[in-house]
Amino acid sequence: MGLASRRMKWVALSFGVFLYILYIARVGGDFMSGRLLAVPFLVGIVLLSRIDWSPSNKWKFITAVFTLVFGTLSTGCPLYHGMDYGQGPEARFWDNGISDERAGYYQKTGLLLQCTDSLTPNHPWAGDGLTARQAGDTVIYRAGVGLMGYFAGPDARIVDKHALSDALLSRLPSHLPKRWRIGHFTRLIPAGYLQTVPGGPNRIDDPDLAKYYDVLSEIISGDLLGGNRLGEIFRFNLGGYDHLLGRYLSRPSVTISYSQLSLPKEEGTVWNSKGCVVLPVTGLRVTYSQPQYAERIELSADCNDEYEVTFYRDTIPLSITRIPPKWIPKRGLSIRHAAIDTLTTSIGYDGLVIKGNGGDGLYSVGHVRTY
Repeated sequence: MGLASRRMKWVALSFGVFLYILYIARVGGDFMSGRLLAVPFLVGIVLLSRIDWSPSNKWKFITAVFTLVFGTLSTGCPLYHGMDYGQGPEARFWDNGISDERAGYYQKTGLLLQCTDSLTPNHPWAGDGLTARQAGDTVIYRAGVGLMGYFAGPDARIVDKHALSDALLSRLPSHLPKRWRIGHFTRLIPAGYLQTVPGGPNRIDDPDLAKYYDVLSEIISGDLLGGNRLGEIFRFNLGGYDHLLGRYLSRPSVTISYSQLSLPKEEGTVWNSKGCVVLPVTGLRVTYSQPQYAERIELSADCNDEYEVTFYRDTIPLSITRIPPKWIPKRGLSIRHAAIDTLTTSIGYDGLVIKGNGGDGLYSVGHVRTY
């Protein structure tokens, strides 16, 4: 009975590994070339260790030898890699396709390259974490939260730009639907969220999102077996609060008149200073009192971001103009110019919507001028 029970456990674990691999392939997790297969690999090793591989067991022994030889034929076998690993063609798919994550990180975290006098990986994210710990930073918004979070310590609260570890942001859509890498879907920060996450009062500006976050906070940080938390989990999973998130996501963009936003700002102005508009997820709508036919647009916006300007006539979209980043040494707002589509200028436009379309996820506009 005991032997049968152990075999059933092995069968269950084997089936679990099979389902795990199917799931990883289904959601695109194989893009990291084995990184997300660490768990089934460990379980597989445990299962294999329970088998009798002695020479007396002919077929099992042959299988073991074949597996060992076949594994060493792989170009990715660590036995063939030295201190220069990650500097050659193995790193060519780092930004697209199926990447070799070990190759991508090895030059900064590889065992053979680590200094013998330090236990800290020679990676800038680890350095960022130590800097944040020393500075006493409590709320940090960024991507790459693993190394950074480990070295920043338990007192830092890191808001994950890719929402891999953030319960609220993971439920918001990416603001870059056409520019992404699987597992790296950047979210914009709702106004007031960074002021809320340290654990104080809820300061999220949008009332519906604020209510939604109150419920979510109870679920993820309330009394583990408390009746209120368990009840909220039940209602949440039945969609009882979906309407709050739906209203927030469908709400029209923040609207401001052209005359209110046309006063020029100087280059280098701090991105969120008084008079600048920090863009919400839904973007910023600028309205004109009458149709315009100007052929160019001037925009002062945070220098390290790309922006997308959609021109409208009577709520009908006419064209989209993309405005790339323009870096300046002192950071802050930079002034950029772009041509407007000729068909749009011939028809005339009476409104435009500005959205962030790539950068650090913190978007702002100082002024807009069409001329």
